[in-house]
Amino acid sequence: MAVPKRVLLLFAAISFCFSFGFVLCQNQELSSLLEVKKSFVGDPEKVLLDWNESNPIFCSWTGVTCGLNSVDDSARVVSLNLSDSSLSGSISPSLGSLQKLLQLDLSSNSLTGPIPTTLSNLSSLESLLLFSNQLTGSHPSSTRFPQESPNRTSLKGPIPAELGNCSSLAVLTVAVNNLNGSIPGSLGRLQNLQTLNLANNSLSGEIPSQLGELSQLVYLNLMGNQLQGSIPKSLAKMSNLQNLDLSMNMLTGGVPEEFGSMNQLVYMVLSNNNLTGVIPRSLCTNNTNLESLILSAIQLSGPIPIELRLCPSLMQLDLSNNSLNGSIPNEIYESVQLTHLYLHNNSLAGSISPLIANLSNLEGTCVVSQQVTRQSAQGDWNAWKS
Repeated sequence: MAVPKRVLLLFAAISFCFSFGFVLCQNQELSSLLEVKKSFVGDPEKVLLDWNESNPIFCSWTGVTCGLNSVDDSARVVSLNLSDSSLSGSISPSLGSLQKLLQLDLSSNSLTGPIPTTLSNLSSLESLLLFSNQLTGSHPSSTRFPQESPNRTSLKGPIPAELGNCSSLAVLTVAVNNLNGSIPGSLGRLQNLQTLNLANNSLSGEIPSQLGELSQLVYLNLMGNQLQGSIPKSLAKMSNLQNLDLSMNMLTGGVPEEFGSMNQLVYMVLSNNNLTGVIPRSLCTNNTNLESLILSAIQLSGPIPIELRLCPSLMQLDLSNNSLNGSIPNEIYESVQLTHLYLHNNSLAGSISPLIANLSNLEGTCVVSQQVTRQSAQGDWNAWKS
């Protein structure tokens, strides 16, 4: 049976449109990547040598990974990884045109300037890594990052509030830069976010309470900024959070009692702030997984609560450099899994109990202040030390 002419024409038109769309997408991706290259003014290691129009197969370029568009089978950039490449310059707004981008890693370079607001166009973006853009190019080796150098080259400006539109984002790491301004409350809309690392910048203002809406968040690091105000109680709503570091800021108020309900928390660091008040007795109510509790140098007062023994996994306890008073409760020595215990530089009185010998796993300890004596525990103390 003969196929009607108009059907053939329709088929030809559709085929042309798909072919045209394929070429158009390819050309757009190519143009965007070439614009991205222009923003990198320094490339001493020549990692972008193959990024040029004479080599239009951009999927073969260094750092570029492509995937096929399910609609027209065109090649689209899904990952761009130029980390640790000694690149200098800025982050191109043209990156916002790579609409299928899932991962963007420009970390450990020497990039300067702001984070483009056009990145908010990347609705499929799952991982954004911009940390450690500095002249030394050093890598962070742990949750602790190097202190800022006043003459380093780094990203500057505020964190764009528009990033809250990147609904697929699971990892956002912009640590060790010179970002300023406040933390956008719009980040609380990132319902898929699992890692938020803003450490070692110059961020100021208060911690937005909207971050408590990040129900999937596992890792939150805001250390080494200039954050002020109280710690939002809403952070306790992050039921999957395992790592919380708010240290080295200017936070005030007390330690929220609500933190005792965070039963997935493993690592809590609030040290070097301007917090006041007492250690909440409820802090270990439901924190069965808490291994590190670091509350040093935050102006805490009052006694050491005996309820800390209710943290069955606690291995590191640092309450040093506060104004804690009273005696060291014997119940602390029931935490036989402790490997590090620091209680020095407080106003503690009394003597160290012979029960300290129960802490056979201790690797580091400093519990002595001027008012605390060892006399009544001398025999067991010497036995424990040996």
